[in-house]
Amino acid sequence: MTPEQRFWVKVWKTRTCWLWQGSVNRDGYGRFWDGERTVYAHRWAYQHWRGPLPSELDHVICDTPACANPWHVEPTTHQANVLRGD
Repeated sequence: MTPEQRFWVKVWKTRTCWLWQGSVNRDGYGRFWDGERTVYAHRWAYQHWRGPLPSELDHVICDTPACANPWHVEPTTHQANVLRGD
């Protein structure tokens, strides 16, 4: 299977979110094998559907770590991401 096919096998698509059903880290972020290494599912999806990865992404739409919908995250700085989380 292609990486995209393997990605969709692990996703439960709701009306808004793409909830990761595969392996997650202790914070609930999806972990995905891209064929070369393990990456975060939301970061893989962002790169696959939206383009080059920024240094950091923030789940601003749904605030759900397991969501892999690339339109639910936005590029941000680490400082801004931490402040939003508080």
